[in-house]
Amino acid sequence: FKIKEVILMNQLFGYQILPEDASSHDIVINGTSPFLVNSKLGQVKIFVQPHSHLKSCFSQKYEACSYIWGIPVHPDVATSDLPDWCINTIAEKRYGRFRELIGTFVVIIDEPKQHRITFVTDILGIRPMFLGRKNGRIVFGSDVWTIQRSGMTNGKIDYDAVSAWVAYGFNCTDGTLFSDLSRLPPGSVIILKNDQRTETPYAEFESKSQTPNPEQVSEEIHHIVSSTTKALLADNPGVSIALSGGYDSRYLLALSSSLTETSAECATVCFKEEEKIVANKVAESLEFPLNNYSIKGSIWDFYDQAYHFM
Repeated sequence: FKIKEVILMNQLFGYQILPEDASSHDIVINGTSPFLVNSKLGQVKIFVQPHSHLKSCFSQKYEACSYIWGIPVHPDVATSDLPDWCINTIAEKRYGRFRELIGTFVVIIDEPKQHRITFVTDILGIRPMFLGRKNGRIVFGSDVWTIQRSGMTNGKIDYDAVSAWVAYGFNCTDGTLFSDLSRLPPGSVIILKNDQRTETPYAEFESKSQTPNPEQVSEEIHHIVSSTTKALLADNPGVSIALSGGYDSRYLLALSSSLTETSAECATVCFKEEEKIVANKVAESLEFPLNNYSIKGSIWDFYDQAYHFM
């Protein structure tokens, strides 16, 4: 494989190790380095950008490697113990427990003894992961362009996905820019074993006929958001909060100030002068430093790659 020079930030890529790889050269992705938990075991080789959020461990009990890409937290499990917790959860097939994780993440469990590779996505599928096969090899990564540049796709365009993006500004298909890559579904456990793929949602939603009053709704929302915010900030010495000046971001900033001593700064992307004025007043009132990023001209000028999310 050959990789053209690309600029990567907090990206993760990987591929399945095949027997013939022993006599060939490793893939080298510019700006990343191989990440190994146990050099003697493993069906996959993972590459990460130096500042990527990646936690890992090796379980002697299950002879499995666990990788967590992202920043999930658990109300009762220490962040350092989460990789092992994920291995146990998969081994015990208690997939519903992944609902307990808060935050964006992709979990990869490599079980060579079982000839099984498992992916787990966060409940909303916010952190992207794309999966495909090339010449019998499983390939995956967080950016389809880099996978394509490596030669690990056929390079054919998925015009349904492109059409959806042009029509709606959002890819609402299960495909990607390239026809042989698919984005992993949200809130799911995806198991690859013996050339078979199974998908199991770990969260199922039920409909109920219930009409709470506005006070109940506000109290419930406040409880959910405040407890989630507190858990997310507990292990972080510093955070950056997107402040638009709207109600949601003002509320989140105020919660952060009241719930934790974590150092925080704010950033505002200004499309209109009114947003900048409101954001400045809020940040000043709550005594938070604020960085303003003004967009002049088209909104698309803000992005280096218009298709980065496909």
